[in-house]
Amino acid sequence: MPESLKKKTVKGVAWTSLDQVATLGFGFVIGVILARLLSPSDYGLLAMIGVFNAIAGGFINSSFGNALIRKPDMTENDSSTAFYFNIFAGVVMSGVIWLIAPWVAQFYDKPILSQLMRVEGLLLIISSFTIVQSAQLSRALNFRAKMIINSTSQVVAGVVAIVAAYHGLGVCY
Repeated sequence: MPESLKKKTVKGVAWTSLDQVATLGFGFVIGVILARLLSPSDYGLLAMIGVFNAIAGGFINSSFGNALIRKPDMTENDSSTAFYFNIFAGVVMSGVIWLIAPWVAQFYDKPILSQLMRVEGLLLIISSFTIVQSAQLSRALNFRAKMIINSTSQVVAGVVAIVAAYHGLGVCY
């Protein structure tokens, strides 16, 4: 293995590991603080809808990001196709979440879940914009930038959530 490739591999593993540790660490700290600030029922409601968003998020990715990373002769057309497909999938999955929200709320006998799911579903559209760019950073072996972007976005989102919860902006009934 050439020395430069070996060095890039070691740096990539280090940055990816740091990204995973930071993601888990920040997520844990933010979760603990939010669990303290929100009522148990509010926290539970958000956990219920998180499952639906996680499943929908898996469909949105559809492994296009991994395909772009592994494709030896990736073109701009490939990136554009994956980008627009992910946005389309995000809109479709958000629509599915929008449609099933009343049934989920009825199943759990929590009417507020319908509104929460619909708002959370909008995040699927927003996250669909990031898949191709993340794949391009991985393909370029720029794991440091990925780690900085992931950590920054998680910290900003966590701070906003904590400030909102601290000021009493939990789930509104």
